[in-house]
Amino acid sequence: MDRHPSLVDDLVETATDALRLLYVLMDADPGLRTPPVRRRSLPRATRRVILSRLNRLPLEGLIEDLHRHKRAWKRMAENLHPFEYAGRYPTAAVAFALVRDTTLNPATSAHRAVLAEAAQHPLIRVEPVDVVARPSETAASGAVGPGDGDAPAADRAASAERVVAPDRAADRAAPADRAAPADRAAPADRAAPADRAAPADRVAPTGLAISSSAALAAPAGARLVTSTFASRVEGAFANGRPGMALDLLRQRPGELVRRLVHLARTLPADSHGVLVEALGTAVSDVSPVVLTAALGQVRTPPGDLRLFFPRGGTTRVWTTVDERDPLPSPLAAALAGVLVAELLRRASALPRLRRAFLDEELSNLAAPGSERGASSTWLRMTRGSAQPIPLDDELRLFLHWQQPPAQRIDLDLSVAVYDTDWRFVGLCDYTRLRFDQDALVHSGDLTSAPDPLGATEFVDLDLAAVRRVGGRYLLPVVFSYNNVPFDRLRRGFAGVMRRPSGLFDPSAVEDRFDLSGPAKILLPFGVDLETKQLRWYDVNLSAAGYRHSIAKYAGQLALLSAALEEVHGSGDRVSLWEVACWHAAARTDEVVVRCADGSVVGYVRSPDEDTTAFAHRLTTRREPDRVWDTDAAHRADFVAVLSADNLTPAPGATVYALHPRLLDPSDHNLIAAPALLSPLTPDARARLTTR
Repeated sequence: MDRHPSLVDDLVETATDALRLLYVLMDADPGLRTPPVRRRSLPRATRRVILSRLNRLPLEGLIEDLHRHKRAWKRMAENLHPFEYAGRYPTAAVAFALVRDTTLNPATSAHRAVLAEAAQHPLIRVEPVDVVARPSETAASGAVGPGDGDAPAADRAASAERVVAPDRAADRAAPADRAAPADRAAPADRAAPADRAAPADRVAPTGLAISSSAALAAPAGARLVTSTFASRVEGAFANGRPGMALDLLRQRPGELVRRLVHLARTLPADSHGVLVEALGTAVSDVSPVVLTAALGQVRTPPGDLRLFFPRGGTTRVWTTVDERDPLPSPLAAALAGVLVAELLRRASALPRLRRAFLDEELSNLAAPGSERGASSTWLRMTRGSAQPIPLDDELRLFLHWQQPPAQRIDLDLSVAVYDTDWRFVGLCDYTRLRFDQDALVHSGDLTSAPDPLGATEFVDLDLAAVRRVGGRYLLPVVFSYNNVPFDRLRRGFAGVMRRPSGLFDPSAVEDRFDLSGPAKILLPFGVDLETKQLRWYDVNLSAAGYRHSIAKYAGQLALLSAALEEVHGSGDRVSLWEVACWHAAARTDEVVVRCADGSVVGYVRSPDEDTTAFAHRLTTRREPDRVWDTDAAHRADFVAVLSADNLTPAPGATVYALHPRLLDPSDHNLIAAPALLSPLTPDARARLTTR
């Protein structure tokens, strides 16, 4: 890296990219989920390369990026030493001064360079900081406090009393019987020599007076304060000025689309047209993942609960009562129309297809989102996706794991049962191996999983017996009993399958959820016995106060799962079915659809039917034009299905299949779900000029 600094320019486009690079250099997780075990000292050449790259980033964006990972950057600054190169890289030094809340001393050359650079940016202001000094010496020295450069002697004396920091003034104040009179003159032998006295008008570039009596009192300090883009936007909303927030968000198309629903609810009715126009201008520079997320939010009406998934190394979820008003229908339709039209426009620019073959069951799979990779499914499904469970009345929920050498890892599989109204019915875990006789039967508690086979716990279900006691929802929870995070496992996963008649190989089961990341308690999925579906949740739980008792989690599990079912079960979120239909409608005139009942029908674009109308007819599954059979897949260039069973796509066809089964990657271009959205990236991504 030191020999080829241009590589850093190519790899590092944001401060977060630089942080990932630093983590890699310290053998830490580039996903930033866990900090380095030990921060290593960096060579000077490496520090200069990193600081030089940060210095060429726009200051406002650099400051915001540092604050996104504030704690990590505050620690990493101890290795970069940005003030050592403040004269050479002042922009980077200013950003670090802000993120670390550094008290700047105008008497040092490095801090003067930072203050001089900050003075060139209108959004940054300098605020004086009271510096602790000895009261007996402050009054005698005539030290100049912040902003007191031309103050009379009496005012300077009063200012000297204010030099003590406010939160420590009471502790450091001199007793009443030792307080010096206001007119007490300094002793002659302590007066500063005339030839060394600093002129009264000597003022630092920031307006802070510099005193020559630094030996007797600490010099006045300053801190940099800025108003970030996010704070200005939030301030506009808080002050009841959504129009001003819209004007600010126009500068950042991605942020405008992310705040689209908030803007739509707060703007007055006469500004709705302005919002639609602003969205039409912004969408061309926004990633498809953000567009599909916004589309789902626009179409989803308020419900009983709201969900929040904060960023971080483990996925937690918070809920609150949804008190929002629904969007006006005309506005929601107009915004959704702009978003869909942009995605269709991008798809139209892709190579044409001879025929597309789609599976209606893709409507149960959520479109890929910008979610973490700490936990993942064997099937690579997005949170909220649903899968049909086997139709048998006898199922098995299982947990399999293998621990590393020389470390014992004790995992436990517990299952909670709820009725239709999410009332707790019962449980089955290592403390209660049977629920309602044979409705749920636990295999028993295993406390380690050594090589080479590991260990497996399972709970066998008799669905008829569960329904007999009023059970509808089954929630399996995986606990790390001895508090070892899942990322220490050599392998680990939980899943569901038909109950086998004998031994089974858990690694061969497809409907499973991988255990990974720093979490210790996981709710991987929920099973709905009424709809015969399994929905992927991927929610980590906190052990605070509950430890490993699923009974104590009963209320929390019910609240979280009810919210997840309400949000993801509404059908308003963007699905893989819609994404596949956008590709098909924009790139071909002939689309074959395999319906949920197994029938195969076809849609043919009429000569006067535009792309938007054809896409709407496909996604809403209007009356088809003809009946086909599965042989239609033989001439399809693009295939998107749930299962590739009984299908033989044409050689070279692009195929998305959740269950590819026996498809040969050498004969077909097998893709994952994110590859359906990635070709829809903007034609020219909006980039800041950084070089």
